[in-house]
Order: sequence, then C-alpha cells, then structure tokens
Amino acid sequence: MTQWTRENSRAFMPYPDCDVAHTEDGPLAGLTFSVKDMFDVAGFPTSAGSPTMLAVSGIKTTTARAVQQLLDAGARFIGKAVTDEFAFSVIGNNAHFGIPVNGAAPDRYAGGSSSGSASSVSCGLCDFSLGTDSGGSIRGPASQCGLFGIRPSFGRISLEGCFGLCPPFDTAGILAADLDVFERATSVLIGKDSQQSKETPRLLIPEDIFELFGPRVINAVSDALESAQSLWGQAHRVKAAPVDLNDVLKAYQALQGREIWKHDGPFIEKYQPTFGPGVKERFAFAKTIHDKDLTEQESLCEQAVRHINGLLADSSVLILPTLPGAGLKLDCSSDDMNAFRSRMSASFCLGGLAGVPWITLPLAEIDGAPLGVSLVSACGTDAWLLELSKALVQNR
Repeated sequence: MTQWTRENSRAFMPYPDCDVAHTEDGPLAGLTFSVKDMFDVAGFPTSAGSPTMLAVSGIKTTTARAVQQLLDAGARFIGKAVTDEFAFSVIGNNAHFGIPVNGAAPDRYAGGSSSGSASSVSCGLCDFSLGTDSGGSIRGPASQCGLFGIRPSFGRISLEGCFGLCPPFDTAGILAADLDVFERATSVLIGKDSQQSKETPRLLIPEDIFELFGPRVINAVSDALESAQSLWGQAHRVKAAPVDLNDVLKAYQALQGREIWKHDGPFIEKYQPTFGPGVKERFAFAKTIHDKDLTEQESLCEQAVRHINGLLADSSVLILPTLPGAGLKLDCSSDDMNAFRSRMSASFCLGGLAGVPWITLPLAEIDGAPLGVSLVSACGTDAWLLELSKALVQNR
C-alpha cells in the first residue's frame, strides 16, 4: 500500500507554512483539517484553483467565518486543498495544480471540485476537510473516495470569506472518513435545527433517478436500502422531478450559467485567465447565456422546487445512490466523462435548486471502488438528517 504524503497525494496547494492559531480544547480538539482553497485563511493567498486568481489574491489578513468556527472548536488547520478552477467542475482534474489522488481508489479521479479536500482525507493526511458544494462538489468526491459528506441547507453554513462559484446555489460542508468525526465537525457548523423533529422518517425511492443510474448501481445499494427499510419501514416510490430529469438539468444549467457569469464574468473579462479543458467551455457557455431571457427555464425550475418541497414535507426522506457509478478511471474517454457528468448532475441539481440538506454515506461499492448512498430531507432539517444518517450507518 502506498504511503501517501502531502507531496505525492497532490492534495495540497504548495504554500509556505504559516501558523494558524486554534483553541486548545473544544469539541474538535485533537482533530486536524484541510480547507478547500476557496476559503480565506489569514496568512495565505486564495487561488480558487486559478493561477490568475492566485497572482492577484495577495496574502489574506482575515479568516473565513466557517474556518474560524472550526479553529475555535479546537481543530488544527494543516493546509489549503487543491480545487478545480473556480470550483467549476465535478471531475477533479485541475490543469494547473494537478490531479489529487483518490486514496480509496488511486486509479480513479477523486472527483471535483472539492478534489483536494477529498484526497487529503482519503489519503489519511487529516481527519476532515471543509469544502464547498454548488452542483455536487462535496457529494461527488465523498462518494468517489469512500467518505461521509454533506451539502447543507442553503445558507446554513456561513460563506463569509469564501470565493463563490454561483451564489444562489453555493454551500459549504464537511468531508470525513470517520462517522464520529463527521458528526462532530458538521455539528459545529450547522448547530441545532430550529424545530427539533423526532418523527420516524417516511422513506422515498426516486424512481427516475434509479432508472437514470441503472440496474448495476441499484443492486450495489440494495443492502443499504434494506437496512434503511428495516429501521424506518417500507419505502414509497416517487418521481424526484415533475418532468424529465434532463429537462430540469438543462434549465438549471442555464440559470447557473447566468449567475456564474454575473459573479465571475467581470474578473474573467479583466484578467483573461487561461482555463483548462472543460472549464473553458463551461465559462464560454455561461457568457453566451448571461443576457438571455430565461423565463421558461425559471418557470421549470420553480416547478421542480415546488415538487421537491412537496415530496420532503411531513418528515419524508429520499434515499438514493449518490452517483451513477464509481469514480471515473484516470484514463477514461471524454465521452465517458461527459456522460458521467450529465447523469450525476441531473440528480445533484435538484438539491441545489431546492436548497435542501443532502448527506452521502460510504455504504456501498461497485467495480471494487466506493459508492455513496444519499439521504435527502427538507430544508432546515440538517441536524435531524445527521441523526438519521448516523442511525443508518450503525444499523449496517
């Protein structure tokens, strides 16, 4: 077995060391963590995965609020983790700073855009990592690297001091290899739900996502599904989207592109950064869509949000495979990469649109590599969903 280090894992940005103070006690005392290089940490620059952004960043003098919360809870910061450029990818192949290693499946991508975060944890270099998720950037890497990961309710965790990708959809969350660590670190950031729920969840199986992912993936998560039903009763079959998933995805991508260009376009126009393959094309699309009339797409997305919120009312919880398969092989074709991205995004975009909490758990495997199982609940029920996730893991 390879002994992973900061250097050969390619998980960390190669910044000089700088001491970052942390509390000596607290709920996270004794734990170490990395931070996706979208968050400011005093004493370091913030690259957002871009050499151009790194060149203009300067050394930050303040620390992002979420990072400071973890430091104040006793965790020790050990470095900034590589991210895909501007976090605008779900693959984990930064053309400038390298491809972080998937410690659970080294022949596969770690996933993006929180690639270095997932790598640093899966390679055993820290206890947990703080990442971001707009369109799947925590959920995907967590599934591919055999980790716990959360995309919280929109706005639940502060993004103050974090460079965003798409502000209407951006969130921050934790990746960890150990359930206890995941629970402790996540709890520090999400706190308690405003209304405590003790109800038994009503399990829902999203048939349209299961059909999209296919029978091999369904079979891979069957044990986890049976375990969940033994805890909470027979699952009910539903449709996750009111129309075809791909139609929702196209509408979402249009809205996302508009907001991304609104947020990042001025910087790109001013500094003309060089982007790697895939990222370049997605920013080009964002530029073409930013001034278009998207009334039809907005209407479809609003319909999807109403549908999801209706599904998750009254303590209902979706259970589903996190991804349409194991992580992509490092030598996969561009066609395979695009197909994988499209299928995962058709599922992930529903969480972004509705702003609901989504936790992925390392409960399955396929083709000898990890595959996550996800639980999704109503907006604002993050702590409850964390309790349910813990119960499911402990029931296996």
